[in-house]
Amino acid sequence: MNIFREFKDILGLESAAQPVRSLQEFFTLAGEIRAKLGSKVYLLDRYLSYLLGAATEVMCEEAATNGFSAGREVHMVCHDVPDGGHEQANHALHAAAKAYLDTHPLLFQEPITRSDILVVTMMDEYMRMSLARYTTCAGYKLMAVADMTHVEQLFEDISGIIGDVAPVERLNLLFRERFLAVPAMSAFEQGLTHDPLYCLNHCDPETSRQVFQLTLDHGYPIAAGGGDHA
Repeated sequence: MNIFREFKDILGLESAAQPVRSLQEFFTLAGEIRAKLGSKVYLLDRYLSYLLGAATEVMCEEAATNGFSAGREVHMVCHDVPDGGHEQANHALHAAAKAYLDTHPLLFQEPITRSDILVVTMMDEYMRMSLARYTTCAGYKLMAVADMTHVEQLFEDISGIIGDVAPVERLNLLFRERFLAVPAMSAFEQGLTHDPLYCLNHCDPETSRQVFQLTLDHGYPIAAGGGDHA
């Protein structure tokens, strides 16, 4: 089955067919749990405060912006290497890009074509490096606002007091659906993919072929390294 039959499939409107979780549903369940906690109501308040604080630290806009910035980095490296430049020599990807180019010479007249193909072929390698770096940085930000060990303990305490884990699990799902509809990691990865998309669409004036076609025509392998995550 073709999953891209209409424009709405590109936009991701499939989820629109599902009922949108209302904020009222979240507050209704939270109120029910609070009522069962009695004098321990502060436990849920503290729990939700941690979750809300954490969610505001990993907003999609910032994650996507970080992804765009990371994408520009790989673009700069892959423009530098084919020209024999050393401006990006200290970048973690530079050595891998140079080694790839030594093994797979890109014999095109247009510099932009060579660099765009290099961006595409190095993207998996750089994606791993960038995701690891982003995860570390985001983790430090989250640790500043939420002690996840304490959050887990609050979850256990609340579930134990009300005698049922299901309502708290349900509350977590409603929180994720309503406040974390697009995970920060997905936003970062999409931002990072922005530059390679333009590279794949670029048309080489010498051959009148787009970069994705040239990559397929010549069978250029996608670099798959597990180097340092710097």
